Amino acid sequence: MQRGCGMVGRSVFVTAALLLAVGALNPAAAQTGKLVGTVTDAATGQPLAGVQITVEGTGRTALTQENGRYFLLNIPAGTYDVTAQLLGYATVRRENVQISIDVTRTLDFRLTAEALAIEQVVVEAERVPLIQLNATGSAATITGEAIQALPVTDIRGALSLQPGFLDLSLDNEDAVSYVDSRRGFTPVRIRGGRVGETASLVDGIPVTHIVFGGPAFDVPSMAVEQLSLVKGGFEAQYGNALSGVINIATREGSETLQGSMRYSTSRVPGALGSRQDELRGLDIVEGYVSGPVPGTDRKLRYVLAGQFSNQADRVLEYDDHVFDPVRTTYDENGNRAYQWDLFKGWRSFGFNQARDIYGKLTYAVTPTAKLNVGVMTSARKRQPYDWMHQFLGVDLAAQCKEMYPASAEWCDRYYGTNWGDRLEDIITGNQTATWGYNQYVVRNSIETSRDLVWAKWDHTIGRTFYRAIVGRFRTERLSCNWYGGVCIEDKIRTMTTIGPLGTGQFTTQSRHGAPHTGPTMGAENFFGSDSTRSWVARVDVQSQVTDHHNIQAGAFFQQHELFMNESRNLAWPFDQYNIARYEYQSRPWDAAFYIQDKIEYDFLTLNLGLRFDYSRADGLFFTDPLDPTNGTTAFEVCEGKAPSLGQTTPWVALGPDGEPLPFTGIAACSFDAALMDSARAIAFQDDFSKAPIRKQFSPRIGVSFPITENARVFANYGQYSQLPTYHAMFQRTGIGRRADRDMVDPVKRIRTEQGTLVPDTIRKGQLLEGTALGPDLRLWGNAAPLIGNPRLENERTSLYELGIMTELFTDYALSIVGFYKDQSGLTGIRRGGVRPSGERINDPGETYGSTSPEYQILVNADYQTVRGIDISFRRRVRNNWGFDINYGFMQAWTNAAPPELQLQRLYEGDREAFKEIRSEVDQPHILTGVLRFAVGEDAPEGRFGNLLRHSTLAITASLASGLPYTPTTDFLGTARLERNSGRAPTTFTTNLQATKEFRIANIRYGAFLRITNLFDTKNCMSVFQSTGKCDTGSLASVRLFPSAAPGTAASYPETGYLTTHMDRPHMMAGRRHITTGLQISF
Repeated sequence: MQRGCGMVGRSVFVTAALLLAVGALNPAAAQTGKLVGTVTDAATGQPLAGVQITVEGTGRTALTQENGRYFLLNIPAGTYDVTAQLLGYATVRRENVQISIDVTRTLDFRLTAEALAIEQVVVEAERVPLIQLNATGSAATITGEAIQALPVTDIRGALSLQPGFLDLSLDNEDAVSYVDSRRGFTPVRIRGGRVGETASLVDGIPVTHIVFGGPAFDVPSMAVEQLSLVKGGFEAQYGNALSGVINIATREGSETLQGSMRYSTSRVPGALGSRQDELRGLDIVEGYVSGPVPGTDRKLRYVLAGQFSNQADRVLEYDDHVFDPVRTTYDENGNRAYQWDLFKGWRSFGFNQARDIYGKLTYAVTPTAKLNVGVMTSARKRQPYDWMHQFLGVDLAAQCKEMYPASAEWCDRYYGTNWGDRLEDIITGNQTATWGYNQYVVRNSIETSRDLVWAKWDHTIGRTFYRAIVGRFRTERLSCNWYGGVCIEDKIRTMTTIGPLGTGQFTTQSRHGAPHTGPTMGAENFFGSDSTRSWVARVDVQSQVTDHHNIQAGAFFQQHELFMNESRNLAWPFDQYNIARYEYQSRPWDAAFYIQDKIEYDFLTLNLGLRFDYSRADGLFFTDPLDPTNGTTAFEVCEGKAPSLGQTTPWVALGPDGEPLPFTGIAACSFDAALMDSARAIAFQDDFSKAPIRKQFSPRIGVSFPITENARVFANYGQYSQLPTYHAMFQRTGIGRRADRDMVDPVKRIRTEQGTLVPDTIRKGQLLEGTALGPDLRLWGNAAPLIGNPRLENERTSLYELGIMTELFTDYALSIVGFYKDQSGLTGIRRGGVRPSGERINDPGETYGSTSPEYQILVNADYQTVRGIDISFRRRVRNNWGFDINYGFMQAWTNAAPPELQLQRLYEGDREAFKEIRSEVDQPHILTGVLRFAVGEDAPEGRFGNLLRHSTLAITASLASGLPYTPTTDFLGTARLERNSGRAPTTFTTNLQATKEFRIANIRYGAFLRITNLFDTKNCMSVFQSTGKCDTGSLASVRLFPSAAPGTAASYPETGYLTTHMDRPHMMAGRRHITTGLQISF
């Protein structure tokens, strides 16, 4: 298309930047792409040699060969103008050429001889491809401009519009375990995969949370140049991922000064009468600035971006059915109001603050060699909503009197003074209070901070380039009850003394409102911290060795440093004697090597790859994780049945003078405690050994071929592996744990000066690793404890894809992709303390605290199968409008939930599955759509055409099946049906964002309106197990406590048939909220 081809062509060029380019592609860990093509004579069709191809703004050039072909490698992702110049021919400039992350972009030129050319420079507007016809796998590409144009506030919001991507809320009680919701990261699930099966990279550096899995970094959206979501067929350079890869390429410094700033707030709609937006108190400030450093001849460039946000954690609407002290009230379902139900309308809870800063310096040594140095920092402070403690900080007596002034005396008597509502009464212990204490109990909060510092050198030499990256990634997390800015944990027990319960501890709330003491000093039974450091180095080399073979190879190494100190209180009421501690520290490492060959012909694209992963997580642990005695107890030693330990003769008891007694074998050891001690020590010798090295080969193959000029079929197969999370390896194993007090070693004996053997003492501060006290096998109340396993092997996935992609009528594209994922060796929970035969261990030496130690252990025993189909139909933005429609069908079947959720479900009373069940994220149907309207400089015809200039409108909609839950057969939740056999109601959400800009000189000013959940649909996020609804029903339990959970009918039989008990609006997804804002760009 030439410059004079009309208004429509220019409109396409202006609005194309707003296009959410979604297609099938095959990205790599690099952040660059490749440009290839052929240049021919427009009149004869003959190839032209010596044509100079230039990617403007990068300094990158190439000359065509004798066959007219050219290759430009290692071009940063972005949108460029590309020119083709040859003496005697008119220059052709192709505008709006998009380079995607490691995608081969084909751009052909036809040059006209100067004698025949009308213009010396021919300008053509390139259309952004809707699909990549040479792709061998499925993925989606999203530009930074597209994220800004959508009604979302972050990267996850944009990704959630893609089929197969599920961004779970931390408040989803049916799919997220309670402890995971308190660890400060948002779970991401791709195509039914578990948390941790997605690799995340920023500029080539992995930023996956190595302790718990899942993405660990939020990049400011204005720092994003482009990102790709890879769902299948990922190349050999990708490792440690089973279900997908999120690869983010950030901006680089520009040659001219440019930038943008945006302010978003919910306070304007709040001031106009929207109560929920007033309570939300949302403020977001984001922006970036980019340009050259003065005095460096534009060789040194910078970019700085940031995003700051603050809002309430949850804003919830309570129904109008409240407790009345004068008369008993019932709702439309015949349910009574509970005594605490004194609230109606909108309420806000907690806070959620975030800060993300990103900076990068780019030094162009030459047009083909450059050095990048970058830094990112992220911090979060969140006080999560907690239904169980929603009254903390509330004076119930005052609330009651405000609602019922005529019943003020009753309110005081029931909630108030006589129940100790004064802080001085609590401190001095004058009252034996119940509800009056709520306003003085502190809540739990979560603080996280993460930093990434990296440097990257890349150099292109002809048709070869190499890249070297080094970086350091740090994460910190603290979950704690905060009081006066101080983290109150179980080491402080002198805050208050409360009447007859006084023990010098801070108070928290029990299931019936009565105060009790506990080491968590507040509203939480979970506290602790974790800290990680990762040092990363990688080298990649890529070469276009022939016109049809592109070979890439690389090596990767990571060294980690982990610290964990987390505690859970396991009792109701909380007490100091039943605390499960998760303490470990370790320095694991992993390395990898890969090689791949991308073979590209006009009639075929073939991608071959092989990856080798090698890792080590040091630590002494049970040689046989299911049998801590490794098959030899004091019994086998005493009986002389332990040849591996040199014991082949039954032991004999001796009398005072050394004479043999008529006791042999186990009878002798039972008679003589010293013999039993010795037998225990010998049997212990082979109980522990070092965890082995993990090795894994992973082959991958992908192929695509054309069936018409605009349609191709592709297929791929790959074997993928990933390390188990380090928390699964190390929790409660004793690795790196040190004694917090002097402890008696139950196995080791030392000889005194008198010649007698006495137990050895493990001194405070000494390592417990490798001792019988290392693995913490104490019972959790009546439940067996869960411990990790450093002997876990790599988890594995075999993934198959078959798809077809086609362009239709120039402006439309259709892709259909079927997939099948077979996962094995996933981390799961199994019963420990058993022999291979299934019989319980009988250890008369009681090495691990009892004759039959009972525990639960993590092993590679879980599996999952996922099958489905993704369909995408798109229209490019043309004539001011375009759309994306995505449909995903998926079935995910497994034998168990991920370990933390599985453990919680079993404690809550769910049955253990003895056959395949639906995954907790099995979502058969999801339909999403994006409708875009965009007007650039050229206004459309009509009365209001000029008003629409420089305006955009984006509307998104999502219709999705509900997630599974476990239904109950009775209202009290005492009888449960098959796991995950019920399904929550279908959800529907519509969002909208409208933007209007105007120009003054070279500065663009704009205002926007964003509405989330436009129709205020009440979507269920979690459901009551008795009804499958989120507005009425009962729950069998909350927070791991099966029969004494607050807010259930079983907990409050005296109230009859309770259902919503104080309302549970948090079980609904976010309601409608409105945001307005201003922006400025230059």
